[in-house]
Amino acid sequence: MQIYLPTNVYSETDCVMNHRKELAALGSRALLVTGKHSSRINGALEDVQKALQEERTSYVVFDEIEENPSIETVIKARTLGVQEQVDFVVGIGGGKSHCPNDRTSNRNPGAALSKTGAACASIG
Repeated sequence: MQIYLPTNVYSETDCVMNHRKELAALGSRALLVTGKHSSRINGALEDVQKALQEERTSYVVFDEIEENPSIETVIKARTLGVQEQVDFVVGIGGGKSHCPNDRTSNRNPGAALSKTGAACASIG
């Protein structure tokens, strides 16, 4: 098995909005996957929603991801994605180990966007 996951990493103010066309180019309907609290508190979810709305890209939010998600949670997210006919996934959050520019680490705000639809967004 070979997996190819090219990634672009941006570190700049308003990076999700600045690169919203790249995000929207991933598909026509997104599944935004996040936890219940932190992405709402730090504004990352709202930043991604605004960027997609600006590009007229529809989305649905799955906000039930817990720390170290169970297989049951992953299946729930997948089921929602299939029901909603999404064609790409945006993961928001993920902690410092998954997002090099997480705002809680006191680094510059930024995001990593993957051509496969995976994204880590912690936006300032």
